Amino acid sequence: MASTTFTIRLKGQPDKNRPDFVKITMIIYKDPYPRVPKVLPITGLYKNWDQKTQRFRPRTDNATALNAMLAQKVEEFDIIGRTWDRQGVKWTPKQLSHYYDKPREILLRETVIPSVKKEYEEWIEELRKTEKMKNGHLVTCEPYAHSNESIL
Repeated sequence: MASTTFTIRLKGQPDKNRPDFVKITMIIYKDPYPRVPKVLPITGLYKNWDQKTQRFRPRTDNATALNAMLAQKVEEFDIIGRTWDRQGVKWTPKQLSHYYDKPREILLRETVIPSVKKEYEEWIEELRKTEKMKNGHLVTCEPYAHSNESIL
């Protein structure tokens, strides 16, 4: 089993828009990559935030609920990072920080890139259907499509 080579820390700073509240940033670090910050959508009173324990002080307003949400968020990212390490996936902290940003369907959907040949065949089919005016007569582009078909 691969050892975990990354750390997830929480850092709290006063929110610039609401100075009484704390803006919590999750810092993901993996050697040799730079630290990647990710702002979490969890906030509380700044005076209740304990930077040393990276949690809200116990016996303050909503401390239990806020600390549970923080622990859940950190655990979600930690599980993905440990899974990738176990599977031998080469990943960066930036990839981990954006893992939950997109809907799951998009992440799981395989991106299909058509081949050049397929794109070229589709273009030739479009040419066959194209009609243009030439010397006052409506003509098809079949000869042009046929000459390009020989390239394949």
